[in-house]
Amino acid sequence: GLSQLEILGIPCSVPLFWGHGDFGPHGWGEILATEWVGQSQSLRDLLVTRPEVSGSLDLSPLFADLARMHAAGLYHGMLSARNILVKNALKKPVFVFIDLARFHRFPWDIRGTRMALSDLMVLCQRLLPRFPEEKVPLWLSAYGVPDSGRMDLLIRLKRFRSTAFLRKVWVTEFNLRI
Repeated sequence: GLSQLEILGIPCSVPLFWGHGDFGPHGWGEILATEWVGQSQSLRDLLVTRPEVSGSLDLSPLFADLARMHAAGLYHGMLSARNILVKNALKKPVFVFIDLARFHRFPWDIRGTRMALSDLMVLCQRLLPRFPEEKVPLWLSAYGVPDSGRMDLLIRLKRFRSTAFLRKVWVTEFNLRI
């Protein structure tokens, strides 16, 4: 997944190698090594340690990159502030995707589908507690949601709760669509 983002020019940690195998008492697993992303911290850690940045941090470029990702058929599947790094947070922030553990690649543009909506809703739901609500329409605009749909989506977001069960249902549904 990260190599696909790299090809698209979307900021991401550059994969170095990937492997899988039996890790003895820990069972079967996968490992991915990526290049170090210097002068960065996770978006979550930034918001926890410096809550005042939520007033000035513009997440529009992050949502524009998410739209480009979805337009290329890439579904993240576990988008959260933990797996997005922020480089140069106080100057000109760059948002870097670092983890695509539940990534799927579809041969078509997934914007407007339930897959894209799930990524969008989960990310917004996890950011809403730390940002003023009036920022959300700006994020949705950067993603490409038309004016007519932004308020409806904001209303849905206020009621939305991402649960483990819901994510399992989505994964099953999306795997069946491939």
